[in-house]
Amino acid sequence: MKKGIVFVGILTVFCLLCFSGCTLLPSANGDIIYLLLENDTYEVTGYSGEETSITIPETYNGKAVTSIGNNAFFEKSTLTGVAMPSTLISIGDSSFEKCSAIEGIVIPEGVTQIGEYAFRECTKLKKLIIPDTVTFIGQGAFNTCGSLVYDKHNEDLTIKYLSNWLIGAINNSISVVNIFEDTVGIYDYAFDNCGSIARVVIPSRVKYIGTKAFENCTGMNVLTITATSEEGIISLGTDTFLGCTSLSHIYVPDETTADAYKADPNWTLFSDIISVNPI
Repeated sequence: MKKGIVFVGILTVFCLLCFSGCTLLPSANGDIIYLLLENDTYEVTGYSGEETSITIPETYNGKAVTSIGNNAFFEKSTLTGVAMPSTLISIGDSSFEKCSAIEGIVIPEGVTQIGEYAFRECTKLKKLIIPDTVTFIGQGAFNTCGSLVYDKHNEDLTIKYLSNWLIGAINNSISVVNIFEDTVGIYDYAFDNCGSIARVVIPSRVKYIGTKAFENCTGMNVLTITATSEEGIISLGTDTFLGCTSLSHIYVPDETTADAYKADPNWTLFSDIISVNPI
């Protein structure tokens, strides 16, 4: 009798899981494979078709499609184009890695995150448009994208951009940094080993400075942050200022902002050199 009760209990739990708000197994619509997430939206997890150009719909089964999962289109080497939905919020790690035939991608407004190696080895990718809503780009997202055409702002040929994301210096001999005022993020390793840089002013719209973005900028002694704490504290990647042995001043606009930065876990390491801009 006890065995029968246990069996019924297990069966009941199984049924509840199967018909709850979380899909246990991915489901497909045509050749695109989806997974229902706990937030009642869908993630694209794979593609089994042979079409060279596809459109990801805004909804599936009446629910929004909000993410492209890790490895969703990994190594789909015949894929030349993907139209992304306006409902999209995140693009996962290695989601388009080794899609070697894709030539252009427009990431829709509303996406906030692009995962690690998302477009690595997309060797024919020439144009990538990134909206200002993106606040994080993972490590190696554009590695080995040898055809990628970068944007230039302020007629400054020493710095390359993708839309309003600063990707890096053309070479590490750069000594003067004029960051475009509409820049929203500074990518990983952007100025690593640029030892001649002395001063850097971070425009007010920047929300993220990536991993080792200023690594070994040994000549940099002043970093000026122009946004107040009300506009948001800048997030940092790992070891953003590693090896910046001369950095002695981080200036912010006011006392409230100075206190906010000193208290922020990303910036506590620099609390002794954070102060209000004297100018």
